[in-house]
Amino acid sequence: MSRRSSFLGFVIFLSCTGYIVIWSISNIDRGGEYLIVMFFPLFLGWYAARLLEEWGYRHKK
Repeated sequence: MSRRSSFLGFVIFLSCTGYIVIWSISNIDRGGEYLIVMFFPLFLGWYAARLLEEWGYRHKK
Protein backbone atom coordinates (compact mmCIF):
# COMPACT_ATOMS: atom_id res chain seq x y z
CA MET A 1 0.00 0.00 0.00
CA SER A 2 2.64 2.53 1.02
CA ARG A 3 4.94 1.51 -1.82
CA ARG A 4 2.16 2.00 -4.34
CA SER A 5 1.23 5.46 -3.02
CA SER A 6 4.91 6.42 -2.90
CA PHE A 7 5.28 5.33 -6.54
CA LEU A 8 2.12 7.26 -7.43
CA GLY A 9 3.51 10.36 -5.74
CA PHE A 10 6.74 9.96 -7.69
CA VAL A 11 4.84 9.63 -10.98
CA ILE A 12 2.78 12.74 -10.18
CA PHE A 13 5.97 14.60 -9.25
CA LEU A 14 7.68 13.59 -12.50
CA SER A 15 4.69 14.51 -14.66
CA CYS A 16 4.30 17.91 -13.00
CA THR A 17 8.01 18.63 -13.33
CA GLY A 18 8.03 17.47 -16.94
CA TYR A 19 5.02 19.64 -17.76
CA ILE A 20 6.66 22.70 -16.18
CA VAL A 21 9.96 22.03 -17.99
CA ILE A 22 8.23 21.61 -21.37
CA TRP A 23 6.05 24.68 -20.81
CA SER A 24 8.99 26.84 -19.77
CA ILE A 25 11.08 25.67 -22.75
CA SER A 26 8.24 26.64 -25.10
CA ASN A 27 7.91 30.02 -23.34
CA ILE A 28 11.63 30.62 -22.81
CA ASP A 29 11.45 34.07 -24.43
CA ARG A 30 9.03 35.23 -21.70
CA GLY A 31 11.34 34.27 -18.87
CA GLY A 32 10.12 30.69 -18.53
CA GLU A 33 13.44 29.54 -17.09
CA TYR A 34 12.51 31.24 -13.81
CA LEU A 35 9.53 28.91 -13.48
CA ILE A 36 11.87 25.91 -13.30
CA VAL A 37 13.86 27.62 -10.56
CA MET A 38 10.67 28.43 -8.63
CA PHE A 39 8.59 25.29 -9.09
CA PHE A 40 11.18 22.51 -9.07
CA PRO A 41 12.15 22.97 -5.38
CA LEU A 42 8.45 23.35 -4.57
CA PHE A 43 7.54 19.94 -6.04
CA LEU A 44 10.71 18.39 -4.65
CA GLY A 45 9.81 19.63 -1.18
CA TRP A 46 6.22 18.40 -1.56
CA TYR A 47 7.42 14.92 -2.51
CA ALA A 48 9.96 14.82 0.32
CA ALA A 49 7.29 15.88 2.81
CA ARG A 50 5.01 13.14 1.51
CA LEU A 51 7.72 10.52 1.91
CA LEU A 52 8.49 11.70 5.45
CA GLU A 53 4.80 11.62 6.35
CA GLU A 54 4.47 8.03 5.09
CA TRP A 55 7.66 7.02 6.90
CA GLY A 56 6.41 8.53 10.15
CA TYR A 57 3.04 6.82 9.78
CA ARG A 58 4.67 3.45 9.16
CA HIS A 59 6.96 3.74 12.17
CA LYS A 60 4.21 5.00 14.48
CA LYS A 61 2.20 1.77 14.11
